[in-house]
Amino acid sequence: MGLSDFYNAGSLATQWGCSSYDVNPVTLQNRVLDFARSHGKPVMIAEASPQGYTTSGPSRSCIMRKGPQATTAAAVLSEWYAGYWSWIEQNRDVIRIASYINTDWDAQTQWQCADGAAAGGAGCGNGYWGDARIQANPAIRDAFLNELRKCVFVGGTAGDCPGGGTTPPTTPPTTPPTTPPGSGDYTQGVAAGSGGHDTVWFRPNGGTETFVAVHYALDGGGRLNYMATYDAAAGRWELPVTVPAGHTLTYFFDYQPSTQTYQNTTPVYTFTG
Repeated sequence: MGLSDFYNAGSLATQWGCSSYDVNPVTLQNRVLDFARSHGKPVMIAEASPQGYTTSGPSRSCIMRKGPQATTAAAVLSEWYAGYWSWIEQNRDVIRIASYINTDWDAQTQWQCADGAAAGGAGCGNGYWGDARIQANPAIRDAFLNELRKCVFVGGTAGDCPGGGTTPPTTPPTTPPTTPPGSGDYTQGVAAGSGGHDTVWFRPNGGTETFVAVHYALDGGGRLNYMATYDAAAGRWELPVTVPAGHTLTYFFDYQPSTQTYQNTTPVYTFTG
């Protein structure tokens, strides 16, 4: 799975400080990682860049309205780069590739933004981007290259990483992420059938879903991940499972209401055949 990483917890106040948003952009990034974990998929940071920062200045600005303010290389490293590196390391169980866009955005017509212009308007069609070249600032360049020498990356040797950067430090977690669903969003259960042939079901309350995924394990074994099928007659999403008598199924759901662009994750439930 792939995602973009232009913001992190340390830089969000600068980059989005002049605007508002309905969902924290970093929360959305983490939900992508959670979704990948729940499906056993590796992740590529397909593009990353310190949007709104200028390494050659150095300066920083809200990305939704250009207004660069002078800053220091140390501040840029602390606000954006430190968060970028730590986010990769903290999620090393699922992030396997990271790509950084090392470019002067201001030098390219498509990404230019006039002073004081608002994103999406005249003279600033794509928001404010700045200059992301690490070589434009010796302190940022050296810090960046030192990070690549860490053993979290393939070929790196610095630090304590058994196996180098070629293997993840831990296996993905077997419990779901903790993004809580909205109150009263759904009902769920397991419909018992004959001979242990049962059906896990999920019914939205007053809405529709883009998808429903079921993640389950029998007697604490390996987890299986399947997309549920919508049964229009029953008004619910269903997945057939086999739970022999006396055996225990643990399961949870990922689901995305059609009114939003991100998934919700339920608590873990249990069912004994």
